[in-house]
Amino acid sequence: MEFSAVFFQDTGLAVVVALLWFGVPGFLVLGVLGLSSRGWGDLLIAPAVGLCVFGAVSLPVTTVVGLNVWTLGLLWLGFVGGGYFWQKKIAAKTTISTAPLLLFYSDQKPSWFVVLALLALSALWATALTRNIYPFVFQEGLFVNTHIFDHAKVAMLDGIAREGVLPLNPYYAPEGERIVLIYYFLWHFMGAHIKLLTGAAGWPVDVAMTGITAFVTLNFLVALAFLVARRKVLASFLVIGFALLGPPADLLMSLTSSGLHSLIDYPRYPNSDATIHPLEVLWIQAAWVPQHVLSALAIVVMLFLVSRVLLLRHLSWEYAVIIGWVAATAFGSSTWVGGIALTLALPGLLLAMVALRLGLGTYWASTQTAVIAVVVCVLTAIPLFVAKSSGPSLAETQLPFGWGVHLATNLFAYDSIWGKIMHVPLFWVQFLPLNLGIFYAVGLLTLLLRQAATPEIRNFRYLSLGAAVTFLLIVQFVQSEFWNNTFGWRTVLVPVMLLLVWAGVGLSDLLDSQLARVGGWRGLSLVIRGQCLLVAVTMLGVMLGALATLHVYRLPDPARSTLSEREWQERRSFLLHAKVWEKVREWVGPNELVQVNPDGYHTLTPWPATLPYALFADRAVAYANVEYSTVFAYRYDAAQNRQTYALMQEIFSAQTSREALMRLRDVFKVKAILVDWLDPAWHGSAIAESGIYREVYADDHFRIFVAL
Repeated sequence: MEFSAVFFQDTGLAVVVALLWFGVPGFLVLGVLGLSSRGWGDLLIAPAVGLCVFGAVSLPVTTVVGLNVWTLGLLWLGFVGGGYFWQKKIAAKTTISTAPLLLFYSDQKPSWFVVLALLALSALWATALTRNIYPFVFQEGLFVNTHIFDHAKVAMLDGIAREGVLPLNPYYAPEGERIVLIYYFLWHFMGAHIKLLTGAAGWPVDVAMTGITAFVTLNFLVALAFLVARRKVLASFLVIGFALLGPPADLLMSLTSSGLHSLIDYPRYPNSDATIHPLEVLWIQAAWVPQHVLSALAIVVMLFLVSRVLLLRHLSWEYAVIIGWVAATAFGSSTWVGGIALTLALPGLLLAMVALRLGLGTYWASTQTAVIAVVVCVLTAIPLFVAKSSGPSLAETQLPFGWGVHLATNLFAYDSIWGKIMHVPLFWVQFLPLNLGIFYAVGLLTLLLRQAATPEIRNFRYLSLGAAVTFLLIVQFVQSEFWNNTFGWRTVLVPVMLLLVWAGVGLSDLLDSQLARVGGWRGLSLVIRGQCLLVAVTMLGVMLGALATLHVYRLPDPARSTLSEREWQERRSFLLHAKVWEKVREWVGPNELVQVNPDGYHTLTPWPATLPYALFADRAVAYANVEYSTVFAYRYDAAQNRQTYALMQEIFSAQTSREALMRLRDVFKVKAILVDWLDPAWHGSAIAESGIYREVYADDHFRIFVAL
């Protein structure tokens, strides 16, 4: 079959398998926790819970016994079987911890029609954003959107499936040494599950896992809105509506005159024309970085479970263990979101719990649960700690983040005390609304003013408010020291998710003509007086957000592309790589190294990514490119990295030396070289005549050389 048909088939298969693989354990976890409603609503919750639990559970086990289809299958059957018998064992208990969401479901359950409609809309939303990383074939060329840059980590997924855990670095082997990958790899490890189970290629599996992560995340947010809202069905659909909205800043920049651009545009760094990175909404981040989305989802799931724990006056081992696994997923999917930010947010969350005034018995039981959860999290995450700390010690001990005030506006200079002071309030009243849109304002207003109908909803509201405000404060005052503050625009995912939920809940109330009679809001008289105005402003914000999505959302449209001849050649050759790597794998074993041009195909992505290798190879290289060899091996010597890069550039030049080729074979232990017709080495004969590597395959576009 042609490339497009195979890719579509593999992606579809991976989607189905992933839903079953992570969804079924999720249903069992709900049963163990007593959260199963035994109704259609479980379809919205279980897959997210399973995604946040089973990957973490399987990590330490497969690290010890090995990662393959058999160990995964036995582990899955053991987890599902154990969960089934455990939920049967606790079914006779009568404590609130095993009541099936009675405080939520006593008055209303979602019908099958409502649930299927919500699932269908969530699936469409997830499919639309996943199209950003799906390949487009046009005039024998392969086109991708810029989002694919962050999915060049497909090489990690392939490597884990091929070589197991701890994962080895697929991008860099200094002096031929296979080193441990220094990265939070849990999401890609879970993708490796699906690759092993389906036999699909890594790129389709990555697309499927990206879509599944987005799908189950939105479903869980929808379920939370249903659980806490008074007008449940309306609130659930409104969450999906808010999730469709884009950032107003980009749209307003294109609609307004240049005189207003200083108010709207993203702030510029002092003494520079470069703008800061925006804080992105969920659908944009879900397409770029699904691993960070999973981390934020795990934190939201954890907050929901903690709201249940705060109803108890005794230790619940079930909740303690499962919260520990969920916390490990948060950390393992993103050190930024689920590691550093979550740790810094703990004081705010503790303050929210104290504000609930629940009594010493509840706090003592919660403390016991928390201690056990931390122990479970640490034990589960040991492979991640080992990977993150692997390699030589850094010459200088430095935190990966620092303190500072987030730039918020161009109206006030940042290089003065007064300017910095003004950036603090404007972050909340200018920068966040322009970046996130109307759901930020509606969600925050709802959290501040809406009263809870039950103790459980009250617990979740306090935790939501504490988490949303604390994480936004962390975004405002904590910044990573590299990559344009990648910490900030990933950490914002947690408040984004929570505010989406509460925006849906709040607007569903504001659209109720009987709000004055029903009540449930602080300052109800003021809310009633301003109800029409609030709804009108919200609708205006929704309209701007919808137009912003249409303005920002892009798919590759090759028919309209104005490409140079070189760019067209790269895209046509890019498609051919899918086949040639099958030939390479015939000559290079799963644990052997291959080498490609580290400077090749740079026009395919905004930043160099050696994209054909990353997406198609399913083999490790000695040196991928400057960025990946630095980011994923940052503990290793920078000077050695530069020397290796220079060597690889010489290898792929028109006239390389025998000494360079001998070093590649004998020191770096590279089994094969793939030369592309776009490489300078294509026009030379030094490799073929070296007596060090021999040509084993050649066509009009590629040559494969294997070490003698």
